[in-house]
Amino acid sequence: MPALMTSLRNRLDAADAMHEQSRFGAALAAYEDLVERAQERSDRSIEVQARSMAARCLLSRGDLDGARAHLDAAAPMIFTAGAVGERRYRAARARLACHDPGAASVESVLHDYLRWADSQGDATAIIDACTLFSERTEGEQRVMWLQRAVDEGRASGVVQDLGRLLTELGACLDGLDRLDEALAAYESAIEHQDAGGPLRKRVGSRWAAGEAALRLEDYPLARAHLESGVQLAENTDDALDLLTLALSDLARVYEAAGDVVEARRVTLRAVDLAREQDLAGLWPARWRSLMEFGRSLDLDL
Repeated sequence: MPALMTSLRNRLDAADAMHEQSRFGAALAAYEDLVERAQERSDRSIEVQARSMAARCLLSRGDLDGARAHLDAAAPMIFTAGAVGERRYRAARARLACHDPGAASVESVLHDYLRWADSQGDATAIIDACTLFSERTEGEQRVMWLQRAVDEGRASGVVQDLGRLLTELGACLDGLDRLDEALAAYESAIEHQDAGGPLRKRVGSRWAAGEAALRLEDYPLARAHLESGVQLAENTDDALDLLTLALSDLARVYEAAGDVVEARRVTLRAVDLAREQDLAGLWPARWRSLMEFGRSLDLDL
């Protein structure tokens, strides 16, 4: 029997890896196959986990009825499914409520999820619930939920999503004109992204920090973050848009430092990349700003 259980867990780990890679079709097939195998072996924990994750895959394609069917089938088993099984079930049920435009009790479902997470001392679930709340709020309320998620991650050592959460917190603070706090959040995001985050996100957090420092007129700090972001972006084709934005801001830093020659060179490169990336269509305000800045440097664009 232990060997059979190990086999099921290995299959669950493989399906989870597909889900984390956003291979939702393949993950769904693996989870649904696992449901059948878990039923054959009367493993309720694995069945609940597989059904819960299958529901999340179905939600990614907008199949609310399919997701609900899996969760309704899992519901009678959650109290015998163990802590991980119950966490996955509650996380999926909360997402179903968020996706359902006809749901009248989204806030109630999210509060139930958070209360359960608090009662269990389950940091992963607390962070997840706070993140879901943040996605449904704006302004200071969103800052509150994101800050709680970040604080929980730091206190518990659950740091997997901290880079993303700190970047979102920084953007929210930025939108509220709390620029010093936003910069601090972006710089913390850099630390966590550097611990193993995707290269594109590492570039993005550096651009965000550099752009914030530029607006705060801390030019040495802006230059350090932007040059670091440019160096990273040049090593991947997955961040050419961010490279364009970082170069356009770096040119302003050079101009502020009195290095007009370098400012012109970097601006010309940014304009070339912007045209390749259709920045005018993707970020029209940024495109206009870049062109205006280039003309201020007497460039023929």
